[in-house]
Amino acid sequence: MQYATLKKKADFDSVFAEKSRVYKNGIGFYFRLVNGKDFRFGLLTPKKLGNAVARNLFRRRIREIIRLFPERISGFELVVSPYRPYEEYGYFILKGAFESTIRWIRENRLKGEN
Repeated sequence: MQYATLKKKADFDSVFAEKSRVYKNGIGFYFRLVNGKDFRFGLLTPKKLGNAVARNLFRRRIREIIRLFPERISGFELVVSPYRPYEEYGYFILKGAFESTIRWIRENRLKGEN
């Protein structure tokens, strides 16, 4: 499934201003609840954690995990930001961290919104 992305600095700032975050396996997931809107995501990939090849591989893996996610995602915006070198993240580590984060957000944050 194709989702929209966060592109502008103001979009990222609005997610960070919410101060809602989850850390899993060396990745920070920052999120903001948005009632009735579709899921949007953004990726932060700092240069200090790896070269261009490693950063692009990380981005491709996250996009693919989101694309293949079996359930429809809606109701929040998400920014994914690693804080360990990219070489430490295999596909299945990223997939597990993403799925458990989405599950946690749905169980703990979205249940009060509906």
